[in-house]
Amino acid sequence: MRSSRALQPCPAAPVRRGWLAFVCTLMLLTTTATVKAAGPSGPDDMPDVGAGAIEDHTIPRTPSDFIYHEVGWILFVYPRDARSRVEPLIESANELRRTLGDELGQAVLAHLEVRVAADPEQMAAFAPAGLPPPSHASGAAYARYRLILLSLISPNRASPRDLEEVYRHEVAHVALFDAVGGNEVPTWFNEGYAIHTSGERSWARARTLWGASLSDHLLPLSLLDGPPAHGDEAALATAQSADFARFLTRRQDHDRFKQFIGRLERGKDFQQALEVSYASSLRDLEQEWRDDLDDRYSYVPLYLGVGSSCLFLFAVVAVGLVRRRNRRRQSKNPQRAFPPERRRDDRREPPVRVTLTPRPTENLDLAGLRREKARDVPKVEHAGKWHTLH
Repeated sequence: MRSSRALQPCPAAPVRRGWLAFVCTLMLLTTTATVKAAGPSGPDDMPDVGAGAIEDHTIPRTPSDFIYHEVGWILFVYPRDARSRVEPLIESANELRRTLGDELGQAVLAHLEVRVAADPEQMAAFAPAGLPPPSHASGAAYARYRLILLSLISPNRASPRDLEEVYRHEVAHVALFDAVGGNEVPTWFNEGYAIHTSGERSWARARTLWGASLSDHLLPLSLLDGPPAHGDEAALATAQSADFARFLTRRQDHDRFKQFIGRLERGKDFQQALEVSYASSLRDLEQEWRDDLDDRYSYVPLYLGVGSSCLFLFAVVAVGLVRRRNRRRQSKNPQRAFPPERRRDDRREPPVRVTLTPRPTENLDLAGLRREKARDVPKVEHAGKWHTLH
């Protein structure tokens, strides 16, 4: 029958607490308030913005051995050996068009041509004359020309790009252009909406936002549409633009966002359309977005950079292995989880008992007590024998 006494802490608990402390220490050591670069910023993948009349820029022909795949409103032109990479884009085209139209609340993407090049050099050869794509880009959107360019490899050729991610980004640019009737919108909003829609660099952006929110180094929205930023500031501007676009398109604000886009399509000023649609000033909207950001990133640190992710993953795996080992030991010996009960060992030395002769406290005869000292001193029993204490 199990003893009714209170269970003592499991001996493995200090080990688990130690590993948890180790994890927390790693989290603190890998946390940084500096902003990590998350890629180039700005709508530089839309080189036709403010480029003049369409007739000023002729569109070159594509090679005759390319495949031409038309699906109603959209035409895909791509090399024969790229069919497996382009097929997912073709299959998702109608769904992407429907999703963007529902979110923007406007009819978008009446027709579009997507040219897929083997490399950045060939992509530049497919661009309208005088409007080359940026040298660092894997895609470019020419909204006024109903044209999108994609490259199968990145300019630095360091790693293959997610072609579908780049494709969604560029299609979002054209869809937003259609939804606002070609009217001008701030560059940060244009790029932020495309990044949010494509979901690109989500881990790097989340880590950038968490670090900036923790250190209170977020940029004011008024600075996002200023001169192009560089380095860490560019990464932060990109991350903020995308997250503010996410904030505006939240489910609870979907109707407001569509009203906002509708006002832009009618030629209203961007800030005025935003404030009327959301019944709030831009300053208050910015503060609400910052509060939302704090709620999402204040308590759970995100370790999404390369180095810190490895350390954090190592700590998690280590804790998991320790806990798994403890569970296996406990399953083999269920009593191991609790300290063994003390059992009397007959081979141990018998306890030492000290007995003092009781004395009345009244009318104590000190002189007689001194005379009887040798008779009344304490005695000790040890190993079955009595001994007198001196």
